[in-house]
Amino acid sequence: MDLMKLRRRVLKTKIGRRLLIAFLTISLLPLTVLGWIAIRRAEAEIHRQTLHVLQAATDGAEAQLREFLEHLKSRTVGLSLDGVLRDNLETVTSERGSTASIAQAAAELQTSLAQRAERFPDRQEMFLMNLEGRTVSSSQTARVGLDYGNSGFFKKGGDSVFVSDVFRDPFTGKITWIIAAPVHGRSSGKLIGVLADRIDPRLLTDLTTGRRVTRMGSDSVPPTAMSKRSRLTVRSKPGS
Repeated sequence: MDLMKLRRRVLKTKIGRRLLIAFLTISLLPLTVLGWIAIRRAEAEIHRQTLHVLQAATDGAEAQLREFLEHLKSRTVGLSLDGVLRDNLETVTSERGSTASIAQAAAELQTSLAQRAERFPDRQEMFLMNLEGRTVSSSQTARVGLDYGNSGFFKKGGDSVFVSDVFRDPFTGKITWIIAAPVHGRSSGKLIGVLADRIDPRLLTDLTTGRRVTRMGSDSVPPTAMSKRSRLTVRSKPGS
């Protein structure tokens, strides 16, 4: 009993209170350190998990972009292999045959391109160029005669299927995106022109912001594996 009274008296003194504070500080210090270490470890784990989530999202977006590009490429290649289109283009570009047959071939080409363009809402235009790069047929008849001979998509599209950068069209002044593929004659096997598929560039924004492209039908052949990552940048110079 006397010991309890002594403790109370000591605590009521100034030095007693200081000793109590010192004791509590020393006792709580390890707990404080352990708590701080636990918080730091939790923050590091949250940071690591966040990085993993972001990496997974990036990989998913890249995979979706690759799949989408392959879909567009295969769709354009499929049409470039269409036998009726190739025969009609050869008739129009070679200018062999009667005036009536050439006019009929041109009309069939325009009708076919217009129907193909309407089938897919992401297509803004489909057009065919001769070996000089002049548009000989288009789903938009007002654009027949435009010369893309100096454009990159025409030059590279004559060799193999080509996905252009996003660029500003020199004739319309609008941002555009084109996939081009060579067209060969069925009988000769020689290059007779280049098919171009003008795609709405807003689809790229929809894809990269997570809005999925829901319409992915194909004209003909199935997608194939893409050999390298396409670089899509907005350019102000014409004919990328």
